[in-house]
Amino acid sequence: MPGKTKWDGLVKGACIAVVGLAIVWTFVPRVKTQGIKPVAERIRKMPDFALPALDGKVWKLSEHRGSVVLVNFWATWCPPCRAEMPGLARVSRELSSGQFIIAGIALDDDGSAAVKPFIERHPTPYPILLPPAVFPLGNGIESLPTSILVDREGRVAKVYVGQLSERELKRDAEILLAEPAAQSGSLDFDGTRIRPRVHQGTAAADVSSNASS
Repeated sequence: MPGKTKWDGLVKGACIAVVGLAIVWTFVPRVKTQGIKPVAERIRKMPDFALPALDGKVWKLSEHRGSVVLVNFWATWCPPCRAEMPGLARVSRELSSGQFIIAGIALDDDGSAAVKPFIERHPTPYPILLPPAVFPLGNGIESLPTSILVDREGRVAKVYVGQLSERELKRDAEILLAEPAAQSGSLDFDGTRIRPRVHQGTAAADVSSNASS
């Protein structure tokens, strides 16, 4: 079973340049930010990416510039990931008319073979994306779940490591939605992903009642 294998430090697929890897690691903080960063302190742009979704369409981050976006890294084998999904779905529905978007990036090694049946049982109102083995942004994720909140200008406003609460997400999203609309522009990248561990500091209670596998 994928969830029972130790993946820390295991690099899969082709090796990437050290410079490219450094860009990803400096982009993704290793600790959870405590609040929404003031605009003047949002110095990092979220790298652009285009990934296929379960519905067959291609989802590209830069096409949603002007909206507030939550990029949620998760996997079907991760209990706190499954536990937070109902709350993410509710916030997605509640703020759908206010230019708030969630994109879930599934880091299952089995790809659609694992993710598609899970989503069929537990559908989400937001797109589920399937990255290739070569995907540097995923390589910078040390634990799951990890979510990155991006403002209207494409800047990283907050990073959540561990299970994200519905209340916190809604509050933070509404703060960013109140800010001015964005300008276009993005970055491209390439690299290799390793599989992250499940974050141990989150409560995985009520997983079965929410979205158990």
